[in-house]
Amino acid sequence: MNVQELRDAVRLQLDLEVEDLSNALIDLYLLEAFQQTTANENRWPWLETSWTVSATADGLPIDMPATFGVAASVTGKGLQSVSHVNHSSAEAYYSDDTSGADTADLFSLWGNQLYLWPKSNSVKTVTVRGWRLLSEDWSGVASGVPDCDSRLHPSMVHYAISRAYAGQEDDQLSAFYLSTWQRMISVTMTQIMRAEYQGPVQMGRGLRNNRSYNVGLVAL
Repeated sequence: MNVQELRDAVRLQLDLEVEDLSNALIDLYLLEAFQQTTANENRWPWLETSWTVSATADGLPIDMPATFGVAASVTGKGLQSVSHVNHSSAEAYYSDDTSGADTADLFSLWGNQLYLWPKSNSVKTVTVRGWRLLSEDWSGVASGVPDCDSRLHPSMVHYAISRAYAGQEDDQLSAFYLSTWQRMISVTMTQIMRAEYQGPVQMGRGLRNNRSYNVGLVAL
């Protein structure tokens, strides 16, 4: 559903016209509905993204794109993932590291920047896989579509209706639609977050790979 369709759904349930409930006010309710609905999780499937960034030879941190939200893994082409470490711990442990290294086995995140440990002394291409930030660019645009799974759209309508009734000081109906929104979110979130693969998973023996790696040190 686009924004106009969401507006129409809210007014239809309330039996109101544009003169009674403006687009601007509904848009505020819908944006709040979007924020509250998606706040339950920051790893929604539709946010899954991969970013390709570059490390420089001077060991400086890597600036992440503005859309970056949460990291799941950091890899170099064809190599295993490096492990995440607390940024303060990495800084303390590698405080005497001035020369850098050709390899890295740890990464940390701070201030929307990616740090490799030990620091890089050569140019490296790095792939960061994770989840991007949500976008609110759709808000207030009639043809805009909320940045979420379409299965969440009906719950957004119920939340907006609850806010509209609250504005009319009808606490009973406001509470009813808010409760309905909560129940819908619980069920829909379970559906959306269900694993994409339900078959057997190989455990214990790991993945088959003809390549060999140094234990505890992964090259990038």
